[in-house]
Amino acid sequence: ILGTVHLINISMPLHRNDNYFLNSKWRGCKNQAGGGVLIMNVIHIIDILIWIFGPIISVNGRKTIVRKNIVNVEDSIGVLLEFENGLKSVISATNVAKETKPIRMEVYGTKNTVIVEDFCITDKSINKIAQPLGKKVLKKCFFYQIKDMIDSIKNNRKPLTNGEAGLIVLQTIDQIYKSC
Repeated sequence: ILGTVHLINISMPLHRNDNYFLNSKWRGCKNQAGGGVLIMNVIHIIDILIWIFGPIISVNGRKTIVRKNIVNVEDSIGVLLEFENGLKSVISATNVAKETKPIRMEVYGTKNTVIVEDFCITDKSINKIAQPLGKKVLKKCFFYQIKDMIDSIKNNRKPLTNGEAGLIVLQTIDQIYKSC
């Protein structure tokens, strides 16, 4: 449908008001949260990208703290990822947007382009071929992960997702922080 995917642009404009941080002992605090919008939000997108497109070989990030009087973690970040297969991905994320907007993913292939907003395909021509994921499916993702974990223990099999995969994502996040 898409041909060879060569570029993915992702925009994650989130709104978190000051009280979101002020009413929490750990949010916005580097030594307790580990970071800001990158480790709290972008990590999930990077996890999905690695799962679909494979290993990342190069990262570059730039971060900023807009609310310096409230947080000591990044609240805005730009990230460039390069995958082993040559794919490039640019991610911009903030939790200082005036209002939360849908996460937008533009996937550019050699044959077609698809736009995904809030995990639903918005391009009608592609929609005729591919079913949108939809929010209902996403809400059940954690349920299915936990169900699979329990089933894997009961049946003495490997789970569909594991700690090693999670560690790869965390190592990628660490590399991004080091590049900033």
